[in-house]
Amino acid sequence: MAVPRRIEITDTGWKRIKKFEPHTRSRILSKLKEYEGKPELLANDAKRLSGARPPMYRLRIGDYRAAGTIQGDTFYIHDVLHRSEL
Repeated sequence: MAVPRRIEITDTGWKRIKKFEPHTRSRILSKLKEYEGKPELLANDAKRLSGARPPMYRLRIGDYRAAGTIQGDTFYIHDVLHRSEL
């Protein structure tokens, strides 16, 4: 997996993030900015989801997981779930 240098949140991803409490939402967004600023961290926290077509990846954000796809140098976040939901 090439390490993405940018993180984009899709409309669906934003809808999901907006449902979280402000404190949780803030933690998720700050962690995403941290990943974008230090893409080498993604290598340890991004894992490919088995059996997903097209290839999907999950990104660990504390007790939450961001699920998305990688296209070129961009990680597109489609959904954010509590780890028990993924």
